[in-house]
Amino acid sequence: MLPLLGNILLLFLLLTNLSASVKLIAPVQIIEGEEFTFKIVAYGFKIKFPEIDFIDNELVENIDSKSEAYIIDSIKAKKITKIYTFVPKKTFLLPAFTLKIDSKLVKTKTKKINLIKASKTLSSFYDLDMQINKNKAYLGEALDLKIIFTYRDKKLEDYTLIDPKFENFYLKLISQSDYKKTSAEYVEQLTFKLLAKKTGLFKLRAAKAKLKLSKKSNKLRYSANKKFMIYSNFINLEILELPNGISIVGDYDIQTSVDKLKVKQGEPVKMQLYLKGSGNINNLESFNFNIPKATIYHKNDSKNKLHKSFEILSNEDFIIPSLNLKYFNPKKQKIIQIKSPSYKIEVGNIRNKSNKTFELKNNIQKGITVMEKLIYFTIGIIITIISLYLYKKILSLNLFKKKSDLIYELKKIKNQEVFFKKIVPFVGKDYSLDTLIYKLEKENKDFKKIKIGIMKILGVHYR
Repeated sequence: MLPLLGNILLLFLLLTNLSASVKLIAPVQIIEGEEFTFKIVAYGFKIKFPEIDFIDNELVENIDSKSEAYIIDSIKAKKITKIYTFVPKKTFLLPAFTLKIDSKLVKTKTKKINLIKASKTLSSFYDLDMQINKNKAYLGEALDLKIIFTYRDKKLEDYTLIDPKFENFYLKLISQSDYKKTSAEYVEQLTFKLLAKKTGLFKLRAAKAKLKLSKKSNKLRYSANKKFMIYSNFINLEILELPNGISIVGDYDIQTSVDKLKVKQGEPVKMQLYLKGSGNINNLESFNFNIPKATIYHKNDSKNKLHKSFEILSNEDFIIPSLNLKYFNPKKQKIIQIKSPSYKIEVGNIRNKSNKTFELKNNIQKGITVMEKLIYFTIGIIITIISLYLYKKILSLNLFKKKSDLIYELKKIKNQEVFFKKIVPFVGKDYSLDTLIYKLEKENKDFKKIKIGIMKILGVHYR
């Protein structure tokens, strides 16, 4: 019995030693800027991996884990594979990793990984080229970057142009096009806008493409696929500082227009603002102006970011001031200042004009005697008294009718936006009324309460 137990124990120990092993799979070199990926494969019955958080002060990510079963002399064991990745910044030493397998500590070997710079792939079948419209630019100046892939190999089954990433630069894809260059050459071109975040000398890393070739076989039409990377040239770039006090670069022109120069009280003046040209201005949100005793509403165009419209209300004459823009033009190598014209707007008052006309007519007197003057003066006083009495009566009736019409119209309105447009012409007549109108522009919950308050101030008794 004892010899049998001894043989079983010996067999178990032998199987344990056979199963407890680890393997490190990693390349010996990595191209600068690429992700370095390595695998740790462990075999055994009970396996515990170490925590790998950092290598050479760079954050490591465990991107995949897989567990499989395998048989050793009719006994089921485990095979666990873990894949890790990170982006190294220099040549480094991949350390030894300690795993606990079947109560036993097992280590991987250290490995030196060389970081190498990418060089342009030279081939008669493929070409990846990177081009830029200028190698010296100012901060804020947009550059045109093109990545052009040309291929002639019929075995090319698939490819992917990898979007470039450049530190200290903003990059935006503008267009993508495919075309046939010759009967045997095909081209794909990506066009980007490149914008620097800071000044200095920079080297734009080589662009890259992932290719997949089909290999021909005697037995099968295609037996396997070959995958590999190709690289473009790199680009040297110098970004210059803008002149002092200037943050805008480009070439612009301001265009403005108003729909009218004379309006009645309560009638808005509509103004359009367009910024023509190109540069680092993305929208017109900062383009505003202040006009004393006027209410200004502005709206940004959702389709054309360089267009903005204004509506201006005032009870008095006012001036729309000019808008100024100072920018640096890299083509002319100088600072340019442009401005829009100003507009003088006349706001008419009907009552004042009537009084002036009345006074003017009463002052035109020629060749009149003293007695005639006295008679005319007396008649004038009587007519004036009667006219004023009738005027007040008519005005009172008109006001009463207008108030009645206003009551009827305002009571019918249930929509806040429609009501707001109806009472906007009354802006400037009363401070309390202005406060409620501005509040109505922003508030939604207290619409009914604000509506009652506005009608009371207007002299309307709302029930």
